[in-house]
Amino acid sequence: MITIPDLEGNVPLHLAVHGGEIKAVELCLRNGALISTQQHDSSTPVHLACSQGSYDIVKLMFTLQPQEVSGGGVLWELWVVVYIIDVFLSANSV
Repeated sequence: MITIPDLEGNVPLHLAVHGGEIKAVELCLRNGALISTQQHDSSTPVHLACSQGSYDIVKLMFTLQPQEVSGGGVLWELWVVVYIIDVFLSANSV
């Protein structure tokens, strides 16, 4: 069920991200959902979270599924941006 898309290509992870429900996102990820799953328009849950400014959800996705960014591509590029933001925020919180 966790990987079955609706008519627009949304899997439960897309819907959890869209709703900003971090606990639902974590539940999906721990039960087989992949952050690389694409909707019909080719967007992933990571793209959706980034477009909504859901930094904590993006970090959670990359933390729980680092293997999904190891192959390079767009998810890797987004991971680099999140890492830079994290370093910047950590440096400025001192």
